[in-house]
Amino acid sequence: MRTKAPSIVEMTSPAKVAAGPGSTPSFSSAAAIAASQLWKAAVAAAARAGSSGRARAAAVTLGIVEGNAWGWTSAATLGSFAAAALLLGAVVFRSRRHPRPIVEPALFADRAFSIGNLGTLLFAAAFFSLILGNVLFLTSIWGYTVLHAGLATLPGPALSTVVAGPAGKLADRFGHRAVIIPGTLCLAAGVMVLRSAGAEPDYLGLWLPGACLTGIGIGLAFPTLGSASVRDIGDDRFATASAVNAAFRQVGAVLGTAILVAIVGEPATLRAALDASNNGYMFAVLASLASGAAVLGLRRQRAPGAPGGTEADPNQPPARASPASPVPAPAPPPAR
Repeated sequence: MRTKAPSIVEMTSPAKVAAGPGSTPSFSSAAAIAASQLWKAAVAAAARAGSSGRARAAAVTLGIVEGNAWGWTSAATLGSFAAAALLLGAVVFRSRRHPRPIVEPALFADRAFSIGNLGTLLFAAAFFSLILGNVLFLTSIWGYTVLHAGLATLPGPALSTVVAGPAGKLADRFGHRAVIIPGTLCLAAGVMVLRSAGAEPDYLGLWLPGACLTGIGIGLAFPTLGSASVRDIGDDRFATASAVNAAFRQVGAVLGTAILVAIVGEPATLRAALDASNNGYMFAVLASLASGAAVLGLRRQRAPGAPGGTEADPNQPPARASPASPVPAPAPPPAR
C-alpha cells in the first residue's frame, strides 16, 4: 500500500486547535506541528526500502528539523547525518548483492530513469515546501484563518489539473525536457511573485497571479517528470520503476518540508516572520531551478529502430526500413 506525505490539513489544523478558537497558528506553532508529522512521512517515504531505509529517512529528517535547536555542527546533528549516510550505504550494499532486491541497481543505469528521479526529488522538495510555506504566510502574516488560507490556495491546484493533460501531449510531441524545464521556470517565477508580498494583504493584485504561475508550473513539470523517469523501462520492470519514482517523490516531500521547518525557526516579530518566509520561498525557487538544471541532461526518446541511435524528427514521416539484403539485378538475356 503506497503511503502519502502529510497534507496541508494534517500539518496546519492541529496548530489551529493549539492556538485556540478564533485565532491563527503562528510560524513556530505550525512549524512544530509540521515537524512532528515529518516522522510519519519519513517512515512512510522509505517503507519499501526495509528497516534500513526507514531508519535512514528518519535520521536525516531528525538532523534537519533539530539542527537549529541542537546546532548545525553539534555532535547530535552531525551524528544524525552520518547515520543516514551509513544506512544509505547499507541499503546500496544489500541491493547490489541480494538475489531479489527491492530496488534493482540496474535500473539506475538507465539515463532517463536516473535523471527523472533526481528531478522528481528536487521538484518535490520545492513543491511541498511551497505548500506549507503558503499556509504559514497566509495565516501568520496576512492573518487568514486556516480555512480561508486553504481556499486562497485553490487556484494553483486547479490550474495544475487543467495543464497536466495537455502537458502529456506536448511531451509526446516535443520531448519531456521541452515541457519540464518551462514548468520549473514557471514555478520559480510564480514563487518570486509570492515572495514579493509584504505584510499588507493583496490577494487579487499579487497573490493570485503568483499562485496561478506556480500552478501552471506544477502541472507542466510534476507529472512529466514521473513519465520521463519510466519512459525507457521495459514492461517487466515498469511497476518497480514506478514505485521507485514514487519513493523519490515522497522523500523529496519529507526533505522539502523538513528544510522549510529548519529555515522558518521561531520568529519573534513580524519582520522576522517576513524574512523567514522570504528565505523559505527562496529555497523553493532554488530547488525548482535545480530540478530544471538536472533535466537538461535528459535526451529526447529515441525512435524505435532509428539507425545509429539518432532520433526521428516528429515533423517527418518515419523512414522506410532498408531491405535485409540487396535484390540482385536480373541477368541480361543470352546473346543470339
